[in-house]
Amino acid sequence: MYSVITVQNVLSNFDFARVQQVMLFMGWRWLVGNALRVPTVSELEATARMMLELVSDEQSSVTSGGLVADMDDGALRLRFVIEQRTSEVK
Repeated sequence: MYSVITVQNVLSNFDFARVQQVMLFMGWRWLVGNALRVPTVSELEATARMMLELVSDEQSSVTSGGLVADMDDGALRLRFVIEQRTSEVK
């Protein structure tokens, strides 16, 4: 578990308004309560806070609705991912 200061630092440097704009543009909706809609900036931030608080070690990541909270070289990280590919290296 990371300190409240670390989590707050990540949140305060993340552009939730831009994420919301992308979601509006793409028609990307979340189930919020009983309604399927684009979340508010406050709802995005609250979800991100919960996710960041759940990340407990370098092996841990938490994802929800495009948001990804994880570790990057020992630092707590928050991302909004709209596309991702992986490939096995052989």
